[in-house]
Amino acid sequence: MFRHALGILLVAQIMAAQQQPGTSFEVASVKVDSTDAYARVDGGPGTADPGHIRYEGASMLRLLYAAYGLDFNQIEGPSWMAESKYSVSAKLAPGTTASQVPLMWQDLLRTRFHLQMHLTSKEFPVWELRVVDASKLTKAAATREGFPEIAEGQKRAFKIAGRDIRQTFRDYSMTEFAQLLKWNLTRPGDAQWTGHLSLARVVDKTGLAGTYSFTFEYAGRLDLAGAFPPALPDGEVDTAPDFFAALRLQLGLEVKETKARFDVLVVDRLDRVPTEN
Repeated sequence: MFRHALGILLVAQIMAAQQQPGTSFEVASVKVDSTDAYARVDGGPGTADPGHIRYEGASMLRLLYAAYGLDFNQIEGPSWMAESKYSVSAKLAPGTTASQVPLMWQDLLRTRFHLQMHLTSKEFPVWELRVVDASKLTKAAATREGFPEIAEGQKRAFKIAGRDIRQTFRDYSMTEFAQLLKWNLTRPGDAQWTGHLSLARVVDKTGLAGTYSFTFEYAGRLDLAGAFPPALPDGEVDTAPDFFAALRLQLGLEVKETKARFDVLVVDRLDRVPTEN
């Protein structure tokens, strides 16, 4: 087991937000949103509108995620945090960077919702991506007949034929691949927490640097719980290996489930209705 180091980063963020100037939105309008619309996020650094951020229909959990980057099941507090929705329209100072935006969300939550919180840790299941035979990955075919071609400017393509999933990867790091596997390795029934999506945790333990181009085929699904498809009717068989066997046979990789401690944000005080604009 290992301890995730996110707590150190969170503490550093909190101290930075309290000590440094310029870690607040220039102007922010915050309103309770009573609509049933799905959450929508627009704008911010790196987008076509870097000077503005707009959240519509966002739950308090999503605002806390924007501020602290923690998964939804790493945030503990009153149940209404998943239910109450808000619309936020904020103006950013010219030159604001993406790394400064979470500090601005933290400031908004403290000043407009009077957030008080503390950090603790909790044990969670985690998958580790490991190497079994590195030569298989380095020798893996970058293209294969019957596999999809990758469009210009993209790094991945997929083709679905029933339960046969074929994917082509170009210049993919193992860290990127591990993050993609979160969808496949989220077990049925584990994806939802109080109405918010929480995926499996996958950590790159391969120690492999650089990028790789390869093809990957398995029997299952491309979406959530893709590594755990329902059983086939009697007499039917898959034409491709299952997800775990395919990783080992085609790429020389494996995923092993273990446990690790991750940081958890505990809300001590939080107003449901923000102060007036």
